[in-house]
Amino acid sequence: MKKVFFKKGLSILLVITMMLTLIPMFATFVTAEDTIPADAVHVKTSTQLAAIGGATSAGKYYVLDNDITLASAWSPISDFRGTLDGRGYGITGIRINIATISGNTQYIGLFSACNGATVKNLQITDSIITFKVVSGSLGNPNVYIGGFAGSTSNSSFVNCSYSGSISVTTSNDNSSYVGGFVGLANNTSFSLCSNSAPISSEVNSMIGVARAGGLCGELGAGGLITNCFNAGNINASSATESTYAGGIVAINNGSITKSYNSGNVLSGAGSALSMCDIFAGGIAARGEVGSSITNCAVMASQINLPTVGYVSNNSKYTISYGGTKNNNIALNNITGSPTNDANTRYTPTQMQGASPYLDVSWDFDDIWEFSASFLYPQLKK
Repeated sequence: MKKVFFKKGLSILLVITMMLTLIPMFATFVTAEDTIPADAVHVKTSTQLAAIGGATSAGKYYVLDNDITLASAWSPISDFRGTLDGRGYGITGIRINIATISGNTQYIGLFSACNGATVKNLQITDSIITFKVVSGSLGNPNVYIGGFAGSTSNSSFVNCSYSGSISVTTSNDNSSYVGGFVGLANNTSFSLCSNSAPISSEVNSMIGVARAGGLCGELGAGGLITNCFNAGNINASSATESTYAGGIVAINNGSITKSYNSGNVLSGAGSALSMCDIFAGGIAARGEVGSSITNCAVMASQINLPTVGYVSNNSKYTISYGGTKNNNIALNNITGSPTNDANTRYTPTQMQGASPYLDVSWDFDDIWEFSASFLYPQLKK
């Protein structure tokens, strides 16, 4: 009996000892819920969501407690300056349809603008943004349109996605900055983000410039895009001024790395009066001095310049016209025969496997994965 009791006691002691050794491991595990500040503002309804903007949002932490479906036309949240954590929930049903403007510069998206803001873990689905202004006086202002924001500065987007559509048509001196996420993004970073919406911008004016990109119309200086992708088709055209269509951004002043575009890119002249320069690029239509594109991939089946009128200059590149480019890969035999500036090209079958991406240092342990539902890499959830 004593031996049996001793053995049972020893077994219990060993179990307790093992449990104690595991406590520190569990104690250091932090869940998403644990990271939410105690004073976070919880958002459950569309009314609460619409009220998070303005100067008072600075320094505040907003969290979605559930999916939100918008039942009526959406007015962009103005000047967001805080943090919005979607926690994996989504906002569905953004509807913005603009046919007239009052003369003020237009900033359109979920937010009109973000300044010093952070948006993370948020999905925007079934969003339809339509801006079609075909008349008005000369001197109309520019338009800045994105699924998340018209313009941003000193902001960041992490683990976000956009799906739906964005279609922009302007006239009479309106230049456009149109992107799946942001129209004009200054000193703004994007990581683990994706767009699947088609993006189109048509400028029918004497001096308007069209910019359309999968994530941004223009990525400003200090901007950074890392581990993102675009799967939506991009289409831009203008009547007499330059046109820029890019798979990730139209104009690149920042840095883009380890990202890909699989959407078709078309940049063209929009009328018989056209006298413009047109640019199309698999990653960026144009890279400015100081910009860079590295370790990126292009799987677009078409990069082309459909034109109607006279074109002064046309440039279509697999990666980008201008800027520093290094260690990029792409499909071979892209329709439109863009100038090849990718370092290595592969067949479609090869691009549907991990090897080409591993050769340019993509992370398939923690960031990327292949799924039976998609031809190309997806971001891990």
